[in-house]
Amino acid sequence: MRDAQKLLERALRRFPGDVSLWLNLPAALLSLDGALRADPRNFLALLMRAHILEAQGQTRQAARDIQRELAGARA
Repeated sequence: MRDAQKLLERALRRFPGDVSLWLNLPAALLSLDGALRADPRNFLALLMRAHILEAQGQTRQAARDIQRELAGARA
């Protein structure tokens, strides 16, 4: 999953006007949501979800994900 995310990010930087690439972000979020249902404290999934949300301009939700990461790291 990490490699797929990196490839998508690289493609978005190279082709920012390619709508089909941006349309893949909801699928990535669904996958991450599924991973977090299975393991709500999964650091990588929380980090990736926050990164995607931030890229979409959803900074409040991204901040909540970062807070969840930090809370999990302290536990």
